[in-house]
Amino acid sequence: MRKISTEVIASAAAVVIFVNTVVQSDGEGADRVDLRIDATQEELILHVAARHSRVIVVLSCPDAVEMAWLDDVEALLIAFFPGQGGGQAIAEVL
Repeated sequence: MRKISTEVIASAAAVVIFVNTVVQSDGEGADRVDLRIDATQEELILHVAARHSRVIVVLSCPDAVEMAWLDDVEALLIAFFPGQGGGQAIAEVL
């Protein structure tokens, strides 16, 4: 994972991170082997949260996931699979 510079992170009023479960393991005909999001996405959340106090995670997933990083972020929005109007709806909620 390419790290985002501390200066870029610190210059933001807030940081919104969009993450999801592994697409190939969700949905019809597939079973997830665990409840984790991709390790690189977890690393990104932890990297940014260690450098900024206002981190919002938007999580797109069909069901439960582990969130060991939850106490490190200010807010969590679980979007599930919001469909075509999801971007606009998420923007309005944020």
